[in-house]
Amino acid sequence: MLGLFPNPGQNVYFIIPPFFPTVSIANKLTNATATIRNTNFDKEYKNIYIQSAKLNGEVYTKNWIGHEFFTQGWTLELVLGDTESDWGTKKEDRPPSMSDGQGEVDLGLRMQ
Repeated sequence: MLGLFPNPGQNVYFIIPPFFPTVSIANKLTNATATIRNTNFDKEYKNIYIQSAKLNGEVYTKNWIGHEFFTQGWTLELVLGDTESDWGTKKEDRPPSMSDGQGEVDLGLRMQ
């Protein structure tokens, strides 16, 4: 609902269109407040595609964010639209992975 989907086992949240025009999360341990703001939010939820993003006022192209977003109180601004875009689709915008995207991960295990 917030627009961030956790990836289990990693310090990574996938960015998805949220269900609120603005949401803020206060961290009681760090006294920081993280905020997500949406431009073009509509309550009928037709604008379901992220067109662009800014993190702390700077252009942000990655389709994920780290847990520091919550602990340091960052601001994520999303521009939403009703058509797909190429935001977050480049190889360098993808989250950290053990795979290079070319198939199975080589863990160095060999069957004999």
